[in-house]
Amino acid sequence: MDDLDLRLARSGLLQDADICPSLPFDAEAPDLAEKVVRGQTENILKGRCNGGRGTFGYTLDLERKFHIDPLTSPFVVESFRKYNEGSTMKEIRDWLNENGIKNPVGGAFTYNSVEHMLKN
Repeated sequence: MDDLDLRLARSGLLQDADICPSLPFDAEAPDLAEKVVRGQTENILKGRCNGGRGTFGYTLDLERKFHIDPLTSPFVVESFRKYNEGSTMKEIRDWLNENGIKNPVGGAFTYNSVEHMLKN
């Protein structure tokens, strides 16, 4: 399919499936989105990770189920306490790094990693 066919299909001028059979139809997109959300919701309700490395303060087992990490969860609780008492995310980041606590990928905490931990 060339650029012209793609532009015509996106504009709605080209709708015949015989001309562009490889283009997904808009009618399929909502169904797919609904299935993805349903699958993600089922994973969450079963206590499973939807992807990625997991979350600081938790471990993942072989079935990708979350379990509280006894080594890192106290730092999560203390971070929430500090934030609730008025500490900034920068102050929490500095406190974690001063105590040698590593983020989920083994590096120093950043403002963004603290924000993710507090909002997740």
